[in-house]
Amino acid sequence: MEISVSTVKNYITSIFDELGVRDRAQAVIAAYESGLVTARQAIDPD
Repeated sequence: MEISVSTVKNYITSIFDELGVRDRAQAVIAAYESGLVTARQAIDPD
């Protein structure tokens, strides 16, 4: 099963509308601020 590029764009637009954001960068910020995702600590190879 395949979906078109326009379908994906429509889904993304709907998600952004629900989150109250305009673009992917704002969606990432919203995810961090809500605690949905957290930054990983860098691991020192030494």
